[in-house]
Amino acid sequence: MAEIAAVTPPIGMNLFMMQGLFGKDATTGEIYKGAMPFVLADLVRVMLLVASPAICLWLPGTMYE
Repeated sequence: MAEIAAVTPPIGMNLFMMQGLFGKDATTGEIYKGAMPFVLADLVRVMLLVASPAICLWLPGTMYE
């Protein structure tokens, strides 16, 4: 959830850093459009974890077998 907050408007601190790196070469809208696939991937991941919380517990559970 923190990653989603870091790359989505209006907070989007990562987006502001990218704007600073590119300067005048890229508009804010272009940077937002470029970040959307990553936001969608994060949302799919959150939905999977909400739908099946056992995914979170599978790997730690295998360590103690």
